[in-house]
Amino acid sequence: MRPWCAVGVPGTVVGMGPEEMARLWDEHTAGEFALRDVDATMATMVPEPSVVHLPTLIGAQGQEGVRRFYAEEFIGEGAA
Repeated sequence: MRPWCAVGVPGTVVGMGPEEMARLWDEHTAGEFALRDVDATMATMVPEPSVVHLPTLIGAQGQEGVRRFYAEEFIGEGAA
């Protein structure tokens, strides 16, 4: 988790340059799709994340909710 990051102007994160943002995005998508690892994916998020899966309009907010979403709906055993 990156407690020092905060969303700033759309497309920017305070305290992070473009190269680090790209590296973090690569880590995040690797956790989701290559590793299918909830912990690795959650480690790339801010302290109070939110997610919306646009094709289905389901998602969650906060650490517990987002972790549950990834574990049960997107990455984990219950994921389609």
